[in-house]
Amino acid sequence: RNTDDDLDTAQRNKKQHLASKLLLRPGMKVLDIGSGWGGLALYLAAECGADVTGLTLSTEQLKVAEDSGFTHAWAVEHHFREEFSHMGAPEVWLAAAAQHTSTIRLGHGIVLLPTPFNHPVRVAERVGALDILSRGRIDLGTGRSIAEHEIAGFGIDPADTRGMWAESVELMQKLWSHPDEDVSFDGQYVTLPPRKVF
Repeated sequence: RNTDDDLDTAQRNKKQHLASKLLLRPGMKVLDIGSGWGGLALYLAAECGADVTGLTLSTEQLKVAEDSGFTHAWAVEHHFREEFSHMGAPEVWLAAAAQHTSTIRLGHGIVLLPTPFNHPVRVAERVGALDILSRGRIDLGTGRSIAEHEIAGFGIDPADTRGMWAESVELMQKLWSHPDEDVSFDGQYVTLPPRKVF
C-alpha cells in the first residue's frame, strides 16, 4: 500500500488485494450481500472469472445459495444510504448467517475503520468472535468510506480518513499477532494503554 496513491489507484489496489486473498478460480460462485460494492463484484467477475451475483438475502435464502454451490457471501457496512446497502451492522447479519450455513465463506465487504465509525479494538473483537462462530469462515475487508454524506454524518474530516484507517489496521494486526501479550498503541487518532484483547 502506498499512502501517496490517489483514490482511484487505492481502490484498484484494494480490489486486486482482495481478489488475491479470496483465491477465486474461474467458475466459483460469489454472492455480494447488500450489493453495496458492485465495483469489486464486477472486478472479480472480469479478472477472476467468478460468477458474481449481488442481492440482499435472508439467512434462509443464504442457505439455499450455499446448497446451490455459492462459495462466498459478503456484507458491506454503510450508513445513511437510501435504496442500497442498507446494512449499518453487517456483523450481526454475518453472525446469524454463520449459524445457518456450514461451508460458504462469509465476509465483510468492508468494515469502515475511521474511528468514529468503529474502534479497531471492537472490530478485532467482533471479527474474532465471528471467526469462532463460523468455524474459520470469515474474510475481512476494510475501508475508509468515500461517501461525503456518510463521512459527514459521523463528523469525520475526509482528510483524516486515510490516517484513521491506516492506524486502525496497524493496531488490529498487533492485537491479532500478539494474543497473549499486552498491546499498547499511541497514534494520532487511536491510543490504547497496555491491554490484552481476546
